[in-house]
Parts: sequence; C-alpha cells; structure tokens
Amino acid sequence: MVLTLDKTVADLVIENPSAAKVLERYGIDYCCGGRQKAAEAFERSGLTLDLFEQELVREAAPPDSRTDWMTAPLADLVAYIEQRHHSYLRRELPRLSALMAKVLDAHRDRHRASLVPLSEVLDGLSAELMSHLMKEEMVLFPAVRIQSAGEHSFGSLECPMTVMESEHDDAGDALRRMRELTRGYQVPEDGCASYRELMRSLAELEQDLHMHIHLENNVLFRRIRGA
Repeated sequence: MVLTLDKTVADLVIENPSAAKVLERYGIDYCCGGRQKAAEAFERSGLTLDLFEQELVREAAPPDSRTDWMTAPLADLVAYIEQRHHSYLRRELPRLSALMAKVLDAHRDRHRASLVPLSEVLDGLSAELMSHLMKEEMVLFPAVRIQSAGEHSFGSLECPMTVMESEHDDAGDALRRMRELTRGYQVPEDGCASYRELMRSLAELEQDLHMHIHLENNVLFRRIRGA
C-alpha cells in the first residue's frame, strides 16, 4: 500500500485492515466518517504520516491472512458480515445488558451521573441494532445475494442502503456518547471486577461496530453503487 495523505481514511482501512487499530487509538472515525481525507483527520488528531507508518508496521497482519473485500464476491462479503459481526452482536448485547444492570445496581449511588445515562444509551443502541440486523438479514442481504448471482441492476437497493447508512450514523452517535460518559472507558478507582469487564467489553463493542459499519458503508455499499 502506498501511503499518501490525499486518500480517505476509509481507503486506508480498505487497503490495509490493520490501519483500523491505529486509527482507533487516535480517535479517527473511519466508518461513518470514512470519507474524510487522511490529511485533515491526521492533523486534528496529532497523527503524522511517519508515525502512522511505524504503528502500522507493528499492527500489520500477514498478507495471506486478509481477504480483499473490494474484489471478493459480494455474497462472500455479506456472509462474512453476518458470521463475524452479526453473530458477535447477538452474543454480546444480551451479556452487556446484564452486566450493565449489575454494575448499575452496585455503583448507582457513587456513579449515578455516568452510569444511568450510559445504561439508557446502551439500551437504546441495543434495541436499534437488533432491529437493524433483522432488516439487513431479511431484506438487504438476500437481495445482494440474488442480484450478485445474476445480471440484475443494483439500483433497487438504493433505498435500503440509505436507511442502513442513516441507522449507522445513529449507532456512531451512540458510541461517541458512551465514550464521553465513560471518559474513554476508564474504570474509577472504586470500580469492581464487573465494572472493569463492562468497560473492556464496551470498548470492544465500539471497535467491532466501527469495523462492521466500515465494511458496509465503505465497501459493500460503495461496490453496489459502482456496479
């Protein structure tokens, strides 16, 4: 990959998925904000091209361990999204809900100001995501599979893709709010083991959703619109 700052941050991750971890560390949004130029995003975050290259070398996975989703069959891409990201959400969201309730019950008196709104945001995000997954699995993804197998136009998918993008923006807003409420998922000094696990799991959820949204907004939808 030739690194230049005139690329979008989404393209950096498309060309090398390991770039996602580096961008995450610097708070650069490569999913919903994937169209921003790397030069602008790097300047705002204090990241230089040299430093990005150094960190990318440390994060890089072996080339043969990555799939090029810009050229792989679209049916394979939607299958991967379902198997990797949808399955993750169906497994993790109920666990996070129970863990959130446990932490809220134990720490409500001392950390009400952050935990009560955090619980509300997480509940709302979980409900929206479960509805979102159903729409994709029942409407959008079957249509992608059918149309990618034949010679049909992808034009009829514009409406559901637009809806999905709007819901992705809402999910991104919820993630940013959770990060603000937890001050970057910090554990307070009196935080118990469950509190630590909640913060760790929310940070993991953020990373997984960022990659999930990136694969749809910046790879799947881009390829469909270019078909």
